[in-house]
Amino acid sequence: MTDRLEDRLASPAKLARFILIFVGAFLVLNLAFALIRSAFPSSDIPKFWPVSEVIPAVSGFFTLARLGMVALSLAIVACGISFVYRDRLSVPLALLLGLVLAVATNGILGRQEGYAGPVAGQSDESPQYYDDALGVHDARRFIAEYTDRQPEYSTHTKTHPPGPVLVMYGGIKTGIGPETIGIVLGLGSLLALGGCLCLAFRRTGLADRDVAWWLLLVLSLPAVQIYTIYSIDATIAACSAALLLASLLEPTWARVGLGALALIALLSLSFGSLVFLAVVPILWRWRGRSWSEIVWIGVPVALFFAVAHLALGYNYLASMLTASRLENPQGFRLLADPVSYLATRFENVAEPILFAGPIGALFAVEWWRSRHRSSPESRALVLLLGLLGVAFLTGAYRTGETARACLFVVPFAALALAKPASEALTASKVRAVSVLLVGLQAIVMQSLARFYW
Repeated sequence: MTDRLEDRLASPAKLARFILIFVGAFLVLNLAFALIRSAFPSSDIPKFWPVSEVIPAVSGFFTLARLGMVALSLAIVACGISFVYRDRLSVPLALLLGLVLAVATNGILGRQEGYAGPVAGQSDESPQYYDDALGVHDARRFIAEYTDRQPEYSTHTKTHPPGPVLVMYGGIKTGIGPETIGIVLGLGSLLALGGCLCLAFRRTGLADRDVAWWLLLVLSLPAVQIYTIYSIDATIAACSAALLLASLLEPTWARVGLGALALIALLSLSFGSLVFLAVVPILWRWRGRSWSEIVWIGVPVALFFAVAHLALGYNYLASMLTASRLENPQGFRLLADPVSYLATRFENVAEPILFAGPIGALFAVEWWRSRHRSSPESRALVLLLGLLGVAFLTGAYRTGETARACLFVVPFAALALAKPASEALTASKVRAVSVLLVGLQAIVMQSLARFYW
């Protein structure tokens, strides 16, 4: 089993054949959905299925600044490859390379589109949390009136709790511009994600050599690179990693404290994070934790939102129901628009696979075949994916965009796949090939299109 995967990556012919099959499958599916779109022109099937929010970089590519950032990105990936090949990659260096690569790959799009645009929107027609935050003059009043005024806010704000706008409000109050906010929050989220994953990897018994390599792979993933500067989902992914780390900590007070803080942050930033209310007790029990410990995690979470309701007038449940109604104004979409419903359900599954790329697909297959499939980490991943599947069936993630919106799955997938991947690929040369393919895919995707949200 191990030899088969290592042999695939070590053989240029076998690797090229697999990549062609992977790309070809998506091209065939794209053509199939294009035919469906032509038959149902009013459906929500995107032109570039399975990616709904993307603009090809058809003009202005061959500028000196843009090509310079491409060259810098390639140099950073080459540096990572060199250290992996020579078995000299350390954990701090892996973190540094991932951070610098994120700045470089987003820089390919230019200062406005790469750094400021994701925060402040690309035009007056695409407002973001930042635009709503500009209108906040009193944070307490904003929270108190949030549910009543929710339908008035921009597309993303009205389907989320007030947390994302308050994050932007905090950035604005410091006096820095959207470009700096994007870089600071993005790199901060990436650093927190990498730091939590590093500690989690070590606590599951991964050697430092494996931790450094796997960390570089995760931070180089196209979805992580593209949506780090700055979508709120980057911060949510970091909080997800903190929650996962909390389940591994000793002593009890550390697990409870970090678990509660991470859960409060997750719920404050996204209603989609409600899935973690089911993940936490089950994961804690799988790790042999007591029910009393789980209750102690829930107490500060319940108190936080009770205080928000009683002292600030914010009703989380009412806000969530409003967001659900605004997300699906026609009701259950399978009945209201069955073609769009079914097409976007396939899109929700396909887009993260595309962003994971051929290497992600190979590692996922290896994990599924390995002896680690029944580990607590693997069961937690399966549980989270199962809950997401149920959410998809209810019509959640109406417009797709799951490579970004479901970034919180990345820490769970990384922890589950790390051991089987490390055991399957021991040779430095083959590990270097994996870094090359993941990093190159991120650079190519950033160079050929702008993945907005």
